[in-house]
Amino acid sequence: VVRSPFELPGVPAADPAAAADPAAAADLTIVDRRGMPPPDGDTHEASSDGRRVRVVAAGAGRFVVEDGAYVLAWPQAGVEPATLAQWLTGPLLAVAAMQRGRLVLHGAVIRIGSAAVVVLAHSGVGKSTMATACAGRGHALLADDIAVVDAGDGDHPRVHPHAPFVRLHEPPAGVEVRASWMAADKRTYALPALASDPAPIAALVTLDDGDFACERLDPGAAAIELVRYSFCRPLLVDIQRARHLRQCAHLAARVPVWSLRRPRELTVIPAVVDALEGKSPRHGVLHLRRHYLNRRFVVDFSTLKTTVPGTEKTPRKPYQTPRVVDHGDLARMTQQRPSAASEF
Repeated sequence: VVRSPFELPGVPAADPAAAADPAAAADLTIVDRRGMPPPDGDTHEASSDGRRVRVVAAGAGRFVVEDGAYVLAWPQAGVEPATLAQWLTGPLLAVAAMQRGRLVLHGAVIRIGSAAVVVLAHSGVGKSTMATACAGRGHALLADDIAVVDAGDGDHPRVHPHAPFVRLHEPPAGVEVRASWMAADKRTYALPALASDPAPIAALVTLDDGDFACERLDPGAAAIELVRYSFCRPLLVDIQRARHLRQCAHLAARVPVWSLRRPRELTVIPAVVDALEGKSPRHGVLHLRRHYLNRRFVVDFSTLKTTVPGTEKTPRKPYQTPRVVDHGDLARMTQQRPSAASEF
C-alpha cells in the first residue's frame, strides 16, 4: 500500500475505508515537502549507512528515500503528474525496496502458469515489447521494468508484482488497456490490476541481441549477470554491497539463469515467446515444468572411477564427485548405458 498526496495515474486505488483511516499502515508513505528547503546536491547520493538516499530527477524534482518507508518529495514546478508518478512508482520505489533488503533487478516479470519468469535487459533492448507479447497470449504481466525479489536463505526465491504499467512506443496488441498517457519519450499503458501475492521464480533470462540461441549459465556466471542487471547498484554502501552479492549468489544457485539472444526484429517475437513458454526444445529454452514444477535430478555414476581393493595394478584414483544432470538427459543416458543412471 502506497500513501501518496500526488496523483499516481494507473495505480489501483486502495480500499476507501482503509485509505481514509490515518492509522492504517502503509508500506510506503510519500510526503509532499514543497515550501520547505530541498536537499543540497545535484547528484544521487546515499548516506554512509544507506538509510537516506538523495535522488535528483531531471525534469521531475528532488527526493529523499528514508529507511525504505518514506519518500520526501520536492516536485519541480510545472511537472506533469505522469512524469512525477513514473519516478515515484519506478526508481524511487526500487530504492525503498533495496533499503528493505530486497534484491531489485532491471527486468520484466511474466507469470506463466503458477510461476514467474524474470527477463533481464537494459533499457531499449526490447523487454517491454516481449513482455507485452507474452501478455497477448494470456500470461500475466507482473512488472515491466523493476523486479523486486525475495532472495533470502529460506523459501524458494519469489518476485513481487509491481505497478501494472508497460511503456512502449506503439500501442500493445491483443492486451486490455485501462488507460494511457505520455511520460518522457514513451507512452505508458495501464494494464488490468493484478493479485498482490508474490510468485515463485521458475527462471531468469538475460535478453540480448544476436543470432537466435539460448544457453543455461553456470551459477558463477549467472551470479555475475545478476549483479550486472541489478537496479540501484551505484547507490549501495559497503554493508549493502555484501548483502547484495550474497543475494545474487543465492538466487543464481537456486534458480536457473539463461542467456537468450535473438535478432531485434518484430518477426522473431513469437519465437521468443515460444521459447519462454518452453515450446522450442531445439533451442534448449526454459521448459518450466521440467526445471521448476516437476524438478528432478539424477546422478550419472558413469563418472565414478574406482577399482576393487587388492586388484589394482596402479595407485587408486581419488573418488570423483558424481555429475549432477537434468532428468531430461535420462533417456539419452539410459539408451547409451542401461545401468548408468540412478534417480533419487
